[in-house]
Amino acid sequence: MLTYLMDRVTFWLEQHSRIEEFNQLYNMMPPYPHFTRFNLPDDLVKQWSGIEMNSLGRMIVPVLAETLFIR
Repeated sequence: MLTYLMDRVTFWLEQHSRIEEFNQLYNMMPPYPHFTRFNLPDDLVKQWSGIEMNSLGRMIVPVLAETLFIR
């Protein structure tokens, strides 16, 4: 489910030229318990592990919301 969601979000961000802002905001997130950063930008990840999916679920809404308010 999250893989499909991330595909759709990535597609939408690319259509609106916001994917770079999304990646920058994600990379600026400070570390906290139960959060694992991805080794690649989220739009280049082809297969998600369980840990990465959990991290994505925890970060997608706040980062996406902030991405929409930039500019």
